[in-house]
Amino acid sequence: MRYYPLSRVITGSNTVGDSFTLGDGSTPYTGPYYKTFDGKFYTGNDPVTGESEPLIPTGLPAESAYTSESDTEYLDFSVSGLTRYTVINPHYPQPTSMDYSRGFFFRYFAKKRNEVGNLKEISKAVFNSLQLLGSPYNYELYHCIQIYWQLTGPLHDTVDPKTGIRTSGIENTNKRLVEMKDKDFKGLKTFIGENYSKFAKPVAQ
Repeated sequence: MRYYPLSRVITGSNTVGDSFTLGDGSTPYTGPYYKTFDGKFYTGNDPVTGESEPLIPTGLPAESAYTSESDTEYLDFSVSGLTRYTVINPHYPQPTSMDYSRGFFFRYFAKKRNEVGNLKEISKAVFNSLQLLGSPYNYELYHCIQIYWQLTGPLHDTVDPKTGIRTSGIENTNKRLVEMKDKDFKGLKTFIGENYSKFAKPVAQ
């Protein structure tokens, strides 16, 4: 069984035999169970104490827990039962005149915790909602980040030959930040590609 740290599970739940079956799909399960951050259920109090076996929620076939990604909403099992969530749709950001005056803005991304790729760029509103309990989005399922994105300045790093002062360029800055974030948010670098000057308005060098 995959290891789950305690910070990634919901514990303290019990079932009287009407919510889950064991892995064979026919034997009702009675007793304590816990839910992992990626929406799976296991027997026992937690992933550390004793043996854990996978559970199958009753009421809907496991493969029917999700509807199409193109739908507005989908269904998922939670500790409190069947929950309806809003699908996270991709967002294409548009920097404002204020963003260009500041020289930067933030971009926001989300992906399912158990996947390496399949990223989505999302809006700030969705990003903020995913930080909250009671979000209309399945916050347990998604990992999301924000990243600083430089918009103005020289296109590449420059060094003044007289003073030795270094000015960070748009492409170099964004590339450094993406590579740093990609260490913990795998797939971001691939999603961005080499387009580190996206939305940029560089000044002459």
